[in-house]
Amino acid sequence: MGVRDGTRVKRSVLARGSGLLAWMTIAGCNSSLSYYDKAVPPPDGIVTTDGSSPVGDDDDTTPILDSASTTIPETATVESVDPWYGTVGAQVTVHGGPFVDPVEVTFDGVSASVDSVTTDAVVVTVPDLGDDVIATLEVATAAGPATGPATGSGGQGLTFQYYLDGTDQIGAFGTIEWNEIRGSYWASGTVSSGDAEVMFPVPTETSWPELLYAPQIDSCEENYVPANTAYIYDPGLPSIDVSAGSTVHTLPSDADRPFIFFQSGLPVSTGSAYDLEATTGNPEWPGISISHLSGRIPDRVVLTDPDISGATPPYVDPNVALSWNGPYDGDGILVLMDRQRYDENAGAWIDQADTITCWLADDGSFTVPSLWTDWQTNDGVLLYFGRYREPENTIVPYNNSRSAVVGAYWLVGFLYAN
Repeated sequence: MGVRDGTRVKRSVLARGSGLLAWMTIAGCNSSLSYYDKAVPPPDGIVTTDGSSPVGDDDDTTPILDSASTTIPETATVESVDPWYGTVGAQVTVHGGPFVDPVEVTFDGVSASVDSVTTDAVVVTVPDLGDDVIATLEVATAAGPATGPATGSGGQGLTFQYYLDGTDQIGAFGTIEWNEIRGSYWASGTVSSGDAEVMFPVPTETSWPELLYAPQIDSCEENYVPANTAYIYDPGLPSIDVSAGSTVHTLPSDADRPFIFFQSGLPVSTGSAYDLEATTGNPEWPGISISHLSGRIPDRVVLTDPDISGATPPYVDPNVALSWNGPYDGDGILVLMDRQRYDENAGAWIDQADTITCWLADDGSFTVPSLWTDWQTNDGVLLYFGRYREPENTIVPYNNSRSAVVGAYWLVGFLYAN
């Protein structure tokens, strides 16, 4: 389908190494409304269905309008719709006029429920349009179809960005996190810091842990590829801002995958839940703000086994036994382990083929099964171990979905293979 009037809905497929973009628009259809108030007796002189027109003959109820003797209702104009986006059940106001009840309003030919009518505004409830679409919004009164902004053919030109209803599904995910470097064995200049990564998916059941770590809680995967595909909106924004109190962090869009907003090296605060500041920079994307976009970043989690906090990395077996401290107040634990081998020629640790990821319940212990393809003594394992929390009942305003941007506290350490 084509692009209409420069507006667009863009959706991207989120998969490892993928940047596929897709967009759709659907044009609307015309509608009209004829009307005469049969409850009001016809004025004297109007020809009635029995063919008579005596003075005072006001008892007939099916009049035939005579333009020579009756005032024709003034044709209405439509000027704007506010807000210009939303999903099924949202209330929007059509501005213009003059409007006289009854008024019919359609979105791509689907009638909306009219909630109130004043001379210059009609409030309606958005009908179910089934999927993301740039819908043509049309208005009709007793005088016929209202006129509006030019579309190139002289008809109505109001458009409404309809979003798929996301009730009880996820409409924002990613992470705002603190990464604490543990142990004194790291090269000089290796420091703890924060990261933030935010995306706005088409409503999905797939959570952040399920997308990147494992298909279900208390499970691990080698070189995990999720079974589900997440489609991501491309808001066309140069950046977004997230904030906690007076602290604001700007997350630029990725040059290759503009639907990802990411920044590293941030001084994010533990104990804080981050808000989305009002989005600006693209008039075709809703200017939304979201309080508590992210879950609250936990305080430090302590990994008691293996102890990664000493002067040298600990040795571990292929089945890596993990134990950590309470209080066990996270929504879950995430683990990422990259197997590495030291390259004498390069003088550096080189990543091997194995990456094991886990999604765990926050209950204090778990043994990661041996999923390694080539475990050798003295191999290295780069370990990320983190507790996370999701936001509670945070609604994304344009489609009724919920935010699942996690706040996470990561420990970063190194292991040697037994």
